Amino acid sequence: MTTAYWFYLIAIGLVGCGIGFTWGRNTRPDLKARADLEARMADADQRHTALQHQISDHFNETARLVNQLSSQYRAVHEHLAEGQRTLMDDQDIDPDSKIQALIPAPASENLIADQATAQPRDYSEKPGTLNEASERGSGQATSP
Repeated sequence: MTTAYWFYLIAIGLVGCGIGFTWGRNTRPDLKARADLEARMADADQRHTALQHQISDHFNETARLVNQLSSQYRAVHEHLAEGQRTLMDDQDIDPDSKIQALIPAPASENLIADQATAQPRDYSEKPGTLNEASERGSGQATSP
C-alpha cells in the first residue's frame, strides 16, 4: 500500500468523523428542548418588560389623578370657607362647624393653638427617632 492510499484513508476517516459528530450534535433531543426553552424564556422576558411598563404607566397616571383630585378638593374647600366668611355673620357661625382654611395661619398663631391643645404623642418633630429630651423638658411623661 502506498502513502497516497493511507493519506486518502485518513482524510476520509477525519471527514466522516466530522460529519458524524456534527450530525450527532444537531439531532439530540435535548438541544431542541433547550432551544424551545430559550425561546419561551425570551418571550416571557418580553411580556414581563411590557407588564412593568404598564404598571409604571398605571401608577404615574394614578399619581397624576390623585394630585388633580387634591387640588380640586382644596379649591372646593376654599370656596366653601370663603362663602361662609362672606355670606354669614361671625356671631351666627357655630365655632364647631366653622370651615377652617387650608392655608396655614401665621406661625405665631399656630404655635399658640398647638400649645393650648397639645396632647402627648409618641413621635418626634424630627424624622428618625423619638426626641425624648424635648419631651422630658416639657414635663410630659414618656412611656417605654
